[in-house]
Amino acid sequence: DNLRAMEHRHCTQYLKQFVEVLLLSCPPPLYPTHLAPIVGPIFEHIQYRLEKSWEPIL
Repeated sequence: DNLRAMEHRHCTQYLKQFVEVLLLSCPPPLYPTHLAPIVGPIFEHIQYRLEKSWEPIL
């Protein structure tokens, strides 16, 4: 999985340059068919990264 191989700083750029543009440019009627299959797994992975990186602190 390419997302797992990315460093945190590259994930930030990926979110800013790809996901943000995708979210802003996708028409609302296409959210379920076009946006959800892409953004859902990305957000799950980001949540996993945050949990693992903050786990030692909390």
